[in-house]
Amino acid sequence: MLGELVTQDPGTWAADPAQVATAAARPALQAAYFNSLHQAVHSGTLASDRMGPLAEAAFAVRPGAGAPGAEPLQLVMCNLLHRAWDSGLRLEEIEAEAVVWLHALITGWSVPRQDTSWPLGAATTAPGGSALLSLLTWGIQHAVPARGCRSG
Repeated sequence: MLGELVTQDPGTWAADPAQVATAAARPALQAAYFNSLHQAVHSGTLASDRMGPLAEAAFAVRPGAGAPGAEPLQLVMCNLLHRAWDSGLRLEEIEAEAVVWLHALITGWSVPRQDTSWPLGAATTAPGGSALLSLLTWGIQHAVPARGCRSG
């Protein structure tokens, strides 16, 4: 239900994402909130310059390892970080911690899965797979300018 409300007026809901995320208090609600705003940016109903504040606010309320209901929020956070970095944003305030957090998700995710008959499916729907994509995007963003490459 929260996601539907956010979709109706994403600009208003994105005005103070840190305050809304703190008020939501539960990872499931926070995931619904941030996912709706992520989709609004993707669809163009919310300005792309909101991506940085959204990623920073989501990262600020990240759940601890093993927290109940954390996985959907972790996935959304990975998507927000990926989109922010893919659009060329620098998230200086959280970047170092975010890279460490993503690395931890990948480390846990990369342990071979023997508890499923479909390891690839389990791997690609887990936060670690999304974290890997986000971390690769971050690395590309930092590697290209360091080499003096220019697009266009």
